[in-house]
Amino acid sequence: MKNKIFSISLAAFVSIFIWSISLSSCRSGNKADPSELKKVLEEGFEFCEKDFPFCKIEGSDGKCSVEAFVMPESSNDQTGWTCKKLDKASYQGDCVGGFLEGVVLVYAKGTKKRGPQAFVAYFHKGKMMYPALTGRLEGHPFIGVKNKMSSSGCEYFGKWEDWSRDECALIQRAFGHNATTQSAAEDFQKGVFNIDETRKHFYNWLNRSKRVSKSPFIGTWQGSLTEHGKTTHIKFDFQDSDDNTKGTITILSQTGGDVNKGMSFEIMNIEKTNQQLKFIVPITGKVDRDSLIFSLTLNDNQLVGHVKENREDVDILNVSFIKNR
Repeated sequence: MKNKIFSISLAAFVSIFIWSISLSSCRSGNKADPSELKKVLEEGFEFCEKDFPFCKIEGSDGKCSVEAFVMPESSNDQTGWTCKKLDKASYQGDCVGGFLEGVVLVYAKGTKKRGPQAFVAYFHKGKMMYPALTGRLEGHPFIGVKNKMSSSGCEYFGKWEDWSRDECALIQRAFGHNATTQSAAEDFQKGVFNIDETRKHFYNWLNRSKRVSKSPFIGTWQGSLTEHGKTTHIKFDFQDSDDNTKGTITILSQTGGDVNKGMSFEIMNIEKTNQQLKFIVPITGKVDRDSLIFSLTLNDNQLVGHVKENREDVDILNVSFIKNR
């Protein structure tokens, strides 16, 4: 009789042990890296000092816990920072130890959520790190940021934009330009946003950003040029690659010409000295008469100079760019 009782107890113990393991980790062998968290903090992301309740949401890695990060949505909203804002939410990403971890996409929906939203953020032990990228699931396409205790916009497509603000510039660098376009905003609404591409960009950016560069030009520069009364906002991204410098230029505003907002071009024929930078932007994909030639000088945290088309008897335009932090 004792042996029978012992065998039943042992079987029950094993069952409970296996059950507890399944609860403690949604993904075996995938643990949060403390050094990774340190890098994220050093880049300017931060936690909210306040603690809020945790909510269970369903997603790609099973049921997982996330802090109730949705704030009140009106002056008399009593359900902010509660699970009633997330009781219909879902996620795409990793669940580690029962909590969201790393770069995760959360579709925030709830019985008390006024308007469904998408959030792309870095999470650690279920707590969101700020700023986070936000988008609407309904209405006009929009990309914004969620800070610790507030939210604001970066671009209301076709109406206005403000990517010069620090938090907007940070999420664009961290999550990538492709995650902040009108197409990305529309993908949120269609439920087809590419979180895998965004996650890959984030970790490439995170691991690359702390490299000691040999060139003062490495980084992201934003500025504008004005031609015939029309101002076009642009940015340059320069990176080190095998002891060479590579770069791209991205158009940040509508030009009214053949070049449209959101288009990117590879920078070619980069020539640089300690303070001088010269390069060509082949608008047609090859160096021809329509290519733009930039000649810039480094002055403190600015690149100042001029740009002209690769042909004779054309206007020379003055330009200046400021390096993002």
